[in-house]
Amino acid sequence: MNVIVEENCRVFFLKIMNSYKEQERKQNSWDLPYSWFHDPNTRRGRSYLGRLKLLLEIAGDLACKQVLDAGCGDGKLSAECALRGANVTGVDINPRAIAFAKILSPSSVTYQQSSINKLDFPNDFFDITFCIETFEHIPPSHEMEVVKELYRIIKQDGCLIISVPSSSVPLRLRPHHYRHFNISLLKVIFSEFFTIDKICGQESSALFVKIFSQLCENKYWKIYPLMRFVNQYVFMKYWNLVPANKSFHIIAILRKKHEK
Repeated sequence: MNVIVEENCRVFFLKIMNSYKEQERKQNSWDLPYSWFHDPNTRRGRSYLGRLKLLLEIAGDLACKQVLDAGCGDGKLSAECALRGANVTGVDINPRAIAFAKILSPSSVTYQQSSINKLDFPNDFFDITFCIETFEHIPPSHEMEVVKELYRIIKQDGCLIISVPSSSVPLRLRPHHYRHFNISLLKVIFSEFFTIDKICGQESSALFVKIFSQLCENKYWKIYPLMRFVNQYVFMKYWNLVPANKSFHIIAILRKKHEK
């Protein structure tokens, strides 16, 4: 009997893992502008929208600021910054993502298809640069190129805001990622050019949160009233902003070091 139960559990979690892999593959091909249509009642939606909420709160007043969204994807964050009065430029290497961004964003946002390790902007140009869920897609051997380039284009009193998957997320669930991060690794990568001003976690990785979320919503059933209550209210109040070592994503504000 125990063998049967264990096998059923193994199959159940294997199907969940495969579902995550398929969603990851689709998002990286940008078949659709996914960021614009997240359902806040779902786990995936609450994760993205909760992260967007924290990023905009951390950025503060964006009115008249020069903002770069490096690795902008389909432009949702760029658009939100523009609605708050920023002068926004979005850059992404994927042409389909850029095409969606141009269609869906306010006309005031400028988009460029480009790699972020060689940006076509003058030195000391941007007040705030976002680099959100992007570093995991950069080969470790190229990370310092990107860090130096971001350092170059940020103003002396400007900041870099990053979001990366934490090491709590197994790499096997994200086949397109090179690696995931912790606080120590971020310090190693950025410390030559930036100081960490603030760091926090987004989306609790606590086991009871994962189990409770799976009970509300999984491949086999969805309990919609409970999903709505948990994802829009409980999650946003208690499980969205958490310590960095207890999270699925790490958000950091990095201040540019003064040139010697």
